[in-house]
Amino acid sequence: MTAHDYETDYALVAEHFNELHALLPLLVKAAARLQRICAQSLGIGPATRDFKVEFSQVCDFFEA
Repeated sequence: MTAHDYETDYALVAEHFNELHALLPLLVKAAARLQRICAQSLGIGPATRDFKVEFSQVCDFFEA
């Protein structure tokens, strides 16, 4: 929505990002659950451990 619209309606852009901000806790929790399910049920995970600490910190923040 924000990357390819040449007739920018800044009110809509602000609404878009405000909605994403409001959904952030839900999105982070969903990402954490998906990662756990993939690891436990499928035995798959990230190819590298890059950002593992940061991802865990973000997830912990929203779980608190």
